[in-house]
Amino acid sequence: MAEAPVYQHFGSMNVLSFYEVMATTGKETEESLVSVCEEAVKIPCVTSVCVLPSFVKFLKQQLQKQGSSAEQCRVCAALNFPEGKGTADDVCLEATGALKDGADEFECLIDWNQMNADETLGADRIRLLVGEVKKVIGSRTLKVVLEAGQLQGGDAISRAAIAALEGGADFLQTSSGRSATHATAFALHLMSIAIKDYRCRESERIEVVDDMPKECKVRPIGLKVELGDAHEKEALDWLQVSHENGAAFMVKETFRIGGTARLLSELRKNLSSWTPPDVSGKAGA
Repeated sequence: MAEAPVYQHFGSMNVLSFYEVMATTGKETEESLVSVCEEAVKIPCVTSVCVLPSFVKFLKQQLQKQGSSAEQCRVCAALNFPEGKGTADDVCLEATGALKDGADEFECLIDWNQMNADETLGADRIRLLVGEVKKVIGSRTLKVVLEAGQLQGGDAISRAAIAALEGGADFLQTSSGRSATHATAFALHLMSIAIKDYRCRESERIEVVDDMPKECKVRPIGLKVELGDAHEKEALDWLQVSHENGAAFMVKETFRIGGTARLLSELRKNLSSWTPPDVSGKAGA
């Protein structure tokens, strides 16, 4: 049964309010990014455009040319792409350069191969990597990409998620968009549980300030579902799945949906193709 146009219209608008354009295939050019920028800043403006560090400065300049319409669109730098095998020092150098070029947010891919080979060592390296990158970027948002579709089993996903949070991740992200498997409901569920467990544990901690015990303030933690080159119907389905995992966090500060520029164009087309019904009472008069 076909979905009602009104559902598709408002569904697309809802997805766009959380949307991040992923332009990290390694095939991007300055010309292609100009087109991405123009599409990204249309109303409703997407949350961010994510590029490899070498394009951060150019993207920042292009968004500034769009004027006030681009003020809400952030520039996100993708670190440690595409394999996740860089050392903490290498990734911090990437982060430093992207920060200097004007990046507003960062995504950092973990070494999922190491996590599969040795979960304990892999988790330790995730903590170290995330912690060191967070020192470089400070209060800017850091999304840690688990590449959950490549991790071998639920335990590996859960341990990687907890390690990332302990390192200081602001968001957990399902995948990079470049692997064969992107988001799965199973991975999303495990990541949601990891966030809830971590926040619960942190809320029970006590710190001493001026010889007085105080409860630790628990920072907000977000979740990003990466769809890759999915279609609009899949994006709407994932919005519903994410809602079922916890509606309370579904604001752009703690929830994002990532996908390609092609999916963005599809969402825009669907948004503009719907004609609202005439409710003026003048129809047929």
